[in-house]
Amino acid sequence: MLMRLMSATDRTRFDADVISMMTIGTTGERIREMGFPVRSLDLSRSFPNPAAFFRIVAWLRRDPPDVLATWMYHANFLGSLAASFAGGIPVVWGLHHGHIDAFERRRTHLIARLCGRMSHRMAAKVICCSRHTLDEHVLLGYDPAKMVVIRNGFDLTVFRPDRSARSQVRRQLEIEENAPVLFLAGRFHPQKDYPNFVAAAALVHRRMPAARFVLCGHGVTWENQALASWIDAAGLRESFRLLGPRQDVPQLLNASDLACSSSFGEGFSLTIGEAMSCGVPCVVTDVGDSAFEVGRTGQVVPRSDPEALAAACVELLEMPAEQRLNLGRRARRRIEDNFELSQVTAQYQELYESVALDAKGWDTGDRVPGAGLRQKSEILR
Repeated sequence: MLMRLMSATDRTRFDADVISMMTIGTTGERIREMGFPVRSLDLSRSFPNPAAFFRIVAWLRRDPPDVLATWMYHANFLGSLAASFAGGIPVVWGLHHGHIDAFERRRTHLIARLCGRMSHRMAAKVICCSRHTLDEHVLLGYDPAKMVVIRNGFDLTVFRPDRSARSQVRRQLEIEENAPVLFLAGRFHPQKDYPNFVAAAALVHRRMPAARFVLCGHGVTWENQALASWIDAAGLRESFRLLGPRQDVPQLLNASDLACSSSFGEGFSLTIGEAMSCGVPCVVTDVGDSAFEVGRTGQVVPRSDPEALAAACVELLEMPAEQRLNLGRRARRRIEDNFELSQVTAQYQELYESVALDAKGWDTGDRVPGAGLRQKSEILR
């Protein structure tokens, strides 16, 4: 989402640098290709280097931004301390978890709760990707007066219906043209609840033996012994395609008839919004803001209930093709009306500009209409 936001940023109004807490990685390289400077603190997950703190303070003092935008708990914590040492730079936090689950590291739990206390004094604003995120973090002690919901946005020029991709991708994946295809994208993480999806897939297969299940994401490969063992135990190896990380998700979606989210925890799902943008109807678990995201364009089922998940998938797959296409068209219109990337980017930009103006002691009425505010912002992720 950070990469998408930067791709749509108004470069006549905003300059931005990115600081990655760990390595630059693939996302950092892609942001750099857009023309934004990207630096790395090269922190280790297991042993944070205190010298990195003084390095970021030095960077902020040397070239102070109008706003420091931080994404996720560790960046919120480190960025707020560094901004304070660097002269009181206003910090806008980003929260992109639905909630803190039991699978997060103990250190992450501690920092998330500590940030709740810090938010009252050290955050200018706290952006939440979903209403569920806001509510959950208020319970952790975050300052509700600082919090605002800006949901994720989707580039409708990238994620769009493309029926020509259907046959090509299916040939590559050795899937019959008329086979029902269910798609799921997400890293291999307990919160994504892959056992729930595999159990539901087994039930779908009983009703629809020709159904195929296309999965992608970090760790979603046959080399993943846990995932492979669940699929093999269900006798579904021939029905599954495990693709690992992919850059052709729009094409994969357009080769699918249905997209699923089997998670037991979400904030605001990117993969579901991407599917809807491609005109693919969705079945989602009732977690985070997923039910709000799909509205009346898909099916919502209880979490951790493979029978309900399978029944909803079969219901949509057994629809007449034209009825399912109409449902997909409604899904895309919902994204167009509510979550299109330029709309979401405008909300971010207005908030950053407001924080910068307030820090300078300016009233928004002091601006010359159309002149904008040339801001320097630093983003810590």
